[in-house]
Amino acid sequence: MGVMTAQPPLALIPADAVEIGAAAALVEDADGGRVYVHGMLSFAWAAGDTATRRFAAVQLMRIKVATQVQIAAAFGTAPLTIWRWEQALADDGVAGLTPQRMGPRRASKLTSEVIATIADLRGQGLSLRGIGDRVGVSEASVRRALPDTNTNTNTNTEEECRATTSEPSVEEVEVEYCRATTFDARPEPGAGGAGEVGRELPVLADPAPRRVERALAAFGLISAAPPVFTPCARAPLAGLLLAVPALAATGLLDCAHNVYGGLPNGFYSLDTMLCESVFRALLGHSRAEGATRIDPVALGRILGLDRAPEVKTIRRKIGYLAEAGKAGDWIAAMARHHADTRPEQTGVLYVDGHVRAYQGTRTIAKTHVPRLKFPAPATVETWVSDAAGDPLLVVMAQPAASLASELRRLIPDLRAAVGDDRRVLVGFDRGGWSPALFADLDAAGFDTLTWRKGAVTDIAADTFAEHTHTDEHGRSHRWELADTRVSLDIADGPRAGERFPMRQMRCPHFLGQ
Repeated sequence: MGVMTAQPPLALIPADAVEIGAAAALVEDADGGRVYVHGMLSFAWAAGDTATRRFAAVQLMRIKVATQVQIAAAFGTAPLTIWRWEQALADDGVAGLTPQRMGPRRASKLTSEVIATIADLRGQGLSLRGIGDRVGVSEASVRRALPDTNTNTNTNTEEECRATTSEPSVEEVEVEYCRATTFDARPEPGAGGAGEVGRELPVLADPAPRRVERALAAFGLISAAPPVFTPCARAPLAGLLLAVPALAATGLLDCAHNVYGGLPNGFYSLDTMLCESVFRALLGHSRAEGATRIDPVALGRILGLDRAPEVKTIRRKIGYLAEAGKAGDWIAAMARHHADTRPEQTGVLYVDGHVRAYQGTRTIAKTHVPRLKFPAPATVETWVSDAAGDPLLVVMAQPAASLASELRRLIPDLRAAVGDDRRVLVGFDRGGWSPALFADLDAAGFDTLTWRKGAVTDIAADTFAEHTHTDEHGRSHRWELADTRVSLDIADGPRAGERFPMRQMRCPHFLGQ
């Protein structure tokens, strides 16, 4: 019987190679570099051939041999740099991967005479852009020449500007990004001055490029991209900006920050997502899928971004807020803000239930939907409006809950929203009829206004008297009213067996104007 000798397997990669994930390896020495994929030599370059080395890194990312982070670690650079190489290869081919000479390529225009002229024009109140147009240099050059905008006015020497092939780190990119966004977003002193007269605006300007911010956001290196608005003569959907003052008055954004704090690091901020939702609803698309029917670039221009978020992004951001479980706190905070800014309107509240047809995938109980005229899966919401009819508070009702039980549940929230101990008139329809509820509302400092439910005894004719009221428009109204007192029996709850007195107004008919 023969015996088979054990032979060790052949090594797929050299011993001194740097592994790139589980399938590739990199070897670099004085002769150049080589990349092995599954033990096969796939890429090779000579020493100093930077373009081919970058091409190999990009190809490894494109064929998904390893993750972008693993490739960057093996090649000794940042993940953002690999992404920049991929963009350069896509735009300009392999030539885009060739290192470019850094620094100025011609003599600086900022001579001593030009700097003196810039300082003199700045003293006259001209804007940076206007000064640049006068002296024939860029706005950035004007900023460098002025000591009040940049303390370093010395031009670079030839030694400082010699060519370099080193790639910027992530931290350097972040600094460059912060400078760029500060330059774009900061208002200029004297804007609209003499230097701006007669300046032509593009009819429809392209949004400011946000490639750097999107790359940083992909790695979670920024909390959000700030809005940058580009001037133009025409902007589709610009009418949505008319809603901004009303949006600010509701306290929607401030209350959201107080309750949630913010969203995880990414490109779109909490303010952007909330404004996008409001603008989309004003355009008639309240659901997230409605974003597919709106021009993303046009809506993004109104938001100060290059494009509006996609449906998947909207759903993901909403998911973050839903996971926090603070929707009730957010609504309560907005109710307190509403009551603080309009205390005169919270003296009268009206509570009512609204049925909303359910279109989701969960199994819920059926409820009679008045709009459809038959029972269907639906949710019931309890709305609280102020004296002007503006919404103050809205909560999701419990399944099969009556208006009376919802009112009892809302008593602490209503008192917290009013914010003081004054008595408030609460009106609702006969769905909330419950003498026990009336007693609980009275104990909490609320007066009740509702319609009588059930059979009642007749009232003597001599108890009716004519009453007149003149409204704010000068119109006079006349009624025959019977102002009486009634005592209602409390049949349930801890006060069962007690009686609750109320004022009752009876009106047999309306006499007109």
